[in-house]
Amino acid sequence: MTLSQIECFLLVVDKMSFTEAAKILYVSQPAISRRISLLEEELGMELFYRSNSRLCLTDAGVRFARLFRNFIDDYSRTISEIRSEMPSITGTVKIGCADGWDISPFLNGAKKQLESTFPGISLSVSFSDHEVLMRKLAKKELDMVIEQQDLFTTVPNVDLTPLRKVKCILMYSAGHPLAGEENLNLYSFRDHVLYMRSSAALQNMSGTVIDACIASGFKPEIEYVDSQAAAFAKMLSDDGVFFADELLIESHNPRFRFIRLPFDRTIALVSDKDKSPASEIVEKTIISCCLEQFG
Repeated sequence: MTLSQIECFLLVVDKMSFTEAAKILYVSQPAISRRISLLEEELGMELFYRSNSRLCLTDAGVRFARLFRNFIDDYSRTISEIRSEMPSITGTVKIGCADGWDISPFLNGAKKQLESTFPGISLSVSFSDHEVLMRKLAKKELDMVIEQQDLFTTVPNVDLTPLRKVKCILMYSAGHPLAGEENLNLYSFRDHVLYMRSSAALQNMSGTVIDACIASGFKPEIEYVDSQAAAFAKMLSDDGVFFADELLIESHNPRFRFIRLPFDRTIALVSDKDKSPASEIVEKTIISCCLEQFG
């Protein structure tokens, strides 16, 4: 049982709605349901009666709500008393992220948690290409980076913590000749150019998708591009496709379509081993928020 599970339960009790609680916590409604289910499983009893029309507390839910509210009050008071006796931790933690990714589902939750527990810590988030992120991390211009884990496995003097797995996707234009077809798969695009990023690090990772194409029965025609923007422009002007992942914001642009591929990537938090106290707190908070949301 975790503090966040207890707080989530109490928020659902206040709102009597999983959906409203999800909005406040910047997570999905299934994520809230999962947290409550795990709490009920650990306690060995149901806390809510669920029906299509309404949500209400069981007798056990009423008693645990009372217990947890008293606990939260005592916990908050104790934390405040202890922190008032300790030197405050302040500072701006600089986070870099792969260009074009949507990390708001867990970053917003981390920000909210930091604001309530460590108001002296602020976050500065920037988005760049992989090479820029690596250079800035090495020069200590960034405190941590959120990127593909495989790109940092051989980088020295960093801590590498997996955050979540994301599905790889194949993007194509809404005007693509196959855009109206159903049940598309990798083999469906065998006669179309496959755009991939031209950076050395990303080219080294291209073997996964090439192997998948070969396993599907064809050898892809690959054209390397300098940026994601170049790939998007090319897709809009011809019938090529782009290998990416589901975190990419543009994948939800109505001018594009995508199919999920049968393999995924691991997204990781990469940080310098020599951390400031503020960086350590931010790192733990992000990892905790990802674990709670994605398991």
